[in-house]
Amino acid sequence: MNFVGTVEQIDDKYEVVYDLEEKRQIALIKLGKGKRVTTNFKKFYKPRTTKQMGYFFGYVLLIAAAWMGYSRHEKDQCYLCLKSLYLEAVDEKGNKYVRSLKWESDDPVDTHLMNWFIDQVRDMVSMRYGYYIKDPDKYNPGDVNEIVTEIERG
Repeated sequence: MNFVGTVEQIDDKYEVVYDLEEKRQIALIKLGKGKRVTTNFKKFYKPRTTKQMGYFFGYVLLIAAAWMGYSRHEKDQCYLCLKSLYLEAVDEKGNKYVRSLKWESDDPVDTHLMNWFIDQVRDMVSMRYGYYIKDPDKYNPGDVNEIVTEIERG
């Protein structure tokens, strides 16, 4: 489980003050007294945004899939391929897995990682195929079907 909190200085020590202390307590009760646990601290980034998801799934993925030779109905297969290329991680037991874009997952993708993932896909298309995918603030979602059609025609 992931718990979010803020580092605060209390007297001469630094402590984490958790946002939802009750939920954390419930999780600890479920684990039971005497169980050993690990805690990893990392900088908090907000969950990936709807705007990021719309840009990726409605524009970047469709163009990348066309360049990679996937038909329009195979975009899900292209998506899985891109995730395995760029969102692979290793768990604490050394097993590889592909991270999920769903915020409800155990290891969710945040805004920082989502931006990195999008940039990796855009860079790959640019380097392999010589095509520049427009920035999120400069693209027109209405143009994507025309762009994909042109790519498919060769």
